Amino acid sequence: MLNTRIVMQQENRRQEARYMSSPEIRPLTRTAGARRLRRFTVQNLKRIRLPLIARPMKRRKRRAPSASLPTCSSRQANGFTLIELLVVIAIIAILAAMLLPALSRAKLKAKATQCVSQLHQAAMAMEMYLPDFEEKYFWGDPKSPLLGYEGMEWFVWAGRTNNNLYAGQSNLFNRIDRPLNHYGLNEQTVTCPLDRGREDTLPHTLFEWVGNSYMFNCFGYAEGTGGLVGQSASSVKDPARTVLFADNVIIFPGNPTGWHSQTPAANVLLVDGHVEAHTAADVTLLVW
Repeated sequence: MLNTRIVMQQENRRQEARYMSSPEIRPLTRTAGARRLRRFTVQNLKRIRLPLIARPMKRRKRRAPSASLPTCSSRQANGFTLIELLVVIAIIAILAAMLLPALSRAKLKAKATQCVSQLHQAAMAMEMYLPDFEEKYFWGDPKSPLLGYEGMEWFVWAGRTNNNLYAGQSNLFNRIDRPLNHYGLNEQTVTCPLDRGREDTLPHTLFEWVGNSYMFNCFGYAEGTGGLVGQSASSVKDPARTVLFADNVIIFPGNPTGWHSQTPAANVLLVDGHVEAHTAADVTLLVW
């Protein structure tokens, strides 16, 4: 290694001496030197061999990008292809088809839960009402033909007292005071979130028609077959199976709108205060 360095130093000195002894480098007068230096061109420099200290590295030529494998820069310049966009759209459509039914079921369940909560509020209002009125369920006779005109029929126990669309039954739904409105209930409380109307109210909801979505068990499942109107709370023999309030659609098995399902189904509040879900087929097994 030392010998090689000495040899290189000697070669450098020889090259330097040869360079300094060349005609172009000799001391010149100011005018002659100027003329000589103008002739000192790149060609003269090329003829002078300088010592090679280190071999320069060869630069590798950059390969042109393959047409079959697009680079990131080309993808950014050209954007997505039509096939890629179609694939993304197809994936989004598949995910939407999978998620929408689940979201719809979740929304239906949330509304059903809200309905249950509202029926519980109606039960609490009734519990406060009874001690003030001799423990009796409103007034009237379930077998009286005048019940639908003067007494406590299905809907006038709470809810909206005016501007209801139905003016039948001597305009009962727009003229009578609704007692449980004085015990914490209001229009929102007695509007079922799944109220889709009855066959005789469409295209309106039942609340828009009579001011209440929930029915009171005034005269039983069929008129004059039972009911609680005018009855004492202590006379109820089976409070865990006796209907107090319910979505009115439950007694219309042929109704085109099912409210809580495709076919008529509803929440039912029993006298003891708990709520059950029933269909129009099995609700007849309860006590009316």
